[in-house]
Amino acid sequence: MLTLAVLIGLCYIFLFTHIPESLTYFVKILPMLLIIAYTLRLPLTRTPYHQWLIVGLTFCMIGDYTLQWFIVGLSFFLTGHIFYIVAFMRTKQQRAPLAIKLAVTLYAGLMILWLQVQYSPQVIPF
Repeated sequence: MLTLAVLIGLCYIFLFTHIPESLTYFVKILPMLLIIAYTLRLPLTRTPYHQWLIVGLTFCMIGDYTLQWFIVGLSFFLTGHIFYIVAFMRTKQQRAPLAIKLAVTLYAGLMILWLQVQYSPQVIPF
């Protein structure tokens, strides 16, 4: 099931122009739907942590579909990410090491710089 999700996701990314318009949104959300279905079959999905993550994935999948109505899709993504935050705050896992935090921060900063160079100030007002 995961292999199929990856293959469909890659098809969506690399063959987007060849997908009939009537199937675009279906092909867009199908990988997430398969991942959610796969995780629901796992025994570890009975913990609150995993349930929060699955609900977050579901909201973000709906957000992918409803992004055609921008504010609606954005609202679903926001809700999904709030579920992710709740899940991560309730975990008893060890905190990320400082080196990982610095690497992610550096990567985010480089992406912001790249976006500033690629797009005009009218698109990204920094």
